[in-house]
Amino acid sequence: MLKNFKYERPHVEPREEPHPITTFNIYGEITAETDSPWISHSLENFHDLVTYHMSCITKALESGDPDEITRCRNDFFEMGSMFLEDSEQNIRNLEAISMEPATVLKENLADAYLSEVRNLLRQMRTSKERHQAIEKDLANNSTLWLRAASSAPDVDGLVDREWLREQSRLHAIKVNPSLGTALADADTLYKTKRKRLAEINATVVKTLEASKIDPDTVTDLEHHYRCFKPLSDREKYIANRRIKNKARVDSRR
Repeated sequence: MLKNFKYERPHVEPREEPHPITTFNIYGEITAETDSPWISHSLENFHDLVTYHMSCITKALESGDPDEITRCRNDFFEMGSMFLEDSEQNIRNLEAISMEPATVLKENLADAYLSEVRNLLRQMRTSKERHQAIEKDLANNSTLWLRAASSAPDVDGLVDREWLREQSRLHAIKVNPSLGTALADADTLYKTKRKRLAEINATVVKTLEASKIDPDTVTDLEHHYRCFKPLSDREKYIANRRIKNKARVDSRR
């Protein structure tokens, strides 16, 4: 499947008119007009739904009903979470293809052969030596040592698993460059979606503040963080602390 994989970035002309999402660019937060044409084309449905949810939030703001504002914001977060999870799954699917050299025995090699290579890896004193051996084999256009390490029961004791995944990915891209383009584009679309959702959320927060409404009172943080998943341990700590603090404050009301 790796060698047969094909991907071509869509070739489209720039939009004649900006997407309606830009009508909500009240505070200069929304950067959709600067997207490359292929990104705008790929995110058309996403922008349509974001625009719809922004319209719902705007109507809720006009009503001044805190419960309605919270409900609309939760709907927005759930919609954003759905799109981001879809992008994440697409990236995982592409990564699974990139892992094929490390997981699929495409040559008719006896398991004993792989076992012998694993024994050679185990005899090396450091993970650095094992990494160098695998890299040398890859430089000779062979994935034997990579596959032997990947299929080892004690893989974590031999090499760094993330390093191994990266070597497999790089080799897959070398075999099929279009996979590298597909992975890069999938990552770009995910980051653009997350960025656009953050831009909309920032616009809503500023609108709430301009309306003398405390954003914290109409924000369900659990919904918020399901959409904007923390990307680091520090962000996870901050998210959990915010959720607990808000729950404590709400319980006192």
